[in-house]
Amino acid sequence: MASILSKNQKKKQDYTLKELKSLGSDLLSSRAHIKNLPLLLSFISPESPPQFVVESLLSLQSFFTPLLSQLPSTSSSSSTKRPRSEEDDDDTSNKKTDEDPEVIFNAWLRSKLDEFVKLLLDVLVSQQSEDTLRDIVLGTLMEFVKLLNAGRFHSSIFHRILNAIIHSAVDIDVFLDILTSKYVKYIDVRYFTYISMEKFVKTLEASAVVSADRTVIEHSETENESKDSDFLTKSYDIGGVVSVMALSSLFILMTEHGLEYPNFYEKLYALLVPSVFVAKHRARFLQLLDACLRSSLLPAYLAASFAKKLSRLSLSVPPSGSLVITALIYNLLRRHPTINHLVHQETVETANEANSEADEPNECRPKTNKNLGIDYFNNQESDLKKTGAMRSSLWEIDTLRHHYCPPVSRFVSSLETDLTIRAKTTEMKIEDFSSGSYATIFGDEVMQLYGSYAETPCCN
Repeated sequence: MASILSKNQKKKQDYTLKELKSLGSDLLSSRAHIKNLPLLLSFISPESPPQFVVESLLSLQSFFTPLLSQLPSTSSSSSTKRPRSEEDDDDTSNKKTDEDPEVIFNAWLRSKLDEFVKLLLDVLVSQQSEDTLRDIVLGTLMEFVKLLNAGRFHSSIFHRILNAIIHSAVDIDVFLDILTSKYVKYIDVRYFTYISMEKFVKTLEASAVVSADRTVIEHSETENESKDSDFLTKSYDIGGVVSVMALSSLFILMTEHGLEYPNFYEKLYALLVPSVFVAKHRARFLQLLDACLRSSLLPAYLAASFAKKLSRLSLSVPPSGSLVITALIYNLLRRHPTINHLVHQETVETANEANSEADEPNECRPKTNKNLGIDYFNNQESDLKKTGAMRSSLWEIDTLRHHYCPPVSRFVSSLETDLTIRAKTTEMKIEDFSSGSYATIFGDEVMQLYGSYAETPCCN
């Protein structure tokens, strides 16, 4: 095998420019010369002489351009190679379609086109390439952007072009000169450049936040801590997934470096949305959320607002989210006995008696109303003092007793403990629930099922 490869490699090196042009002409003349296609692709490389790259590029571009409308959108699935017809409704027709030589051939051509685009991108951003060659390569790529999507702008390839340029070691001015002189005049190019740049900025922002981890902050010098804090506080104000990732480093600066951040809990409260319970960094965020609410010095209205907000979210998140929410609320109730009335709202007379002994502001004291069935909690309120959580109850958690997912209903029912007697209870470890998903829940159920079968004695 090694000798065969070396022989083929030697043949490639021995090709002259005239022979390479002849290979391209043969490929364009007849499908019988399709074997020339992989050989021509092998010359699209930064290591190849520029004239060989250009000659192969022109032949391949001339070959692929007339076929673009016939090729499938991807090369991954044969079932999407052509429009579905009524004849494809039965299994026999589907099988015939999958084995159709024309379909298989077009799928192979599409894979070679994808390879061609990838090789062109490599040549475009290579430091070995000349500026003239880059101009030609970029022109070919932009031609595919224009034609590959049935005449519509192919934003995916254009995004890949910009991504390759941004991460290239080549001076960016080289590419800017070509783009501004030839392509920026078109409105669709300007529009999709703006769309792509917006995505790049978000990606770079998220990457920068992730890199500002504990190691960086602990070893940062005093003059750099202010820069770290400015960057992290601005990132925390952005919202969404960037704020979730910034919370970890910001929490370290607050607890270990004395950083003061106004309205920290209001920002944290705003991050509690259903999407955070399926986010990539949800495990770390939920553990930090539990740590931020650990202090017993937090006012009752704040603890009640977080408990009620989480309780409301438990109705709209996946089962794994309901499990971790229940654990978070359990810890809140155990740490803050002043909000235990949310579990079972008292009568008007008893509540008024309790209000007289509470040390909270009047607007934050628990109050009830004779109009039963009314929830005074305002889920849209951003001011934690005005959410009305102290007048509400955790009725959402009670509904989880009847949750469709057995682990959720079992977990809620198992927490029927007198939370007023703290000595009888222990806090839940949020890390045991924060990484949960449908897969982990299903796996636990299967293990319990097989475990019960294994413990059942066999009858003889």
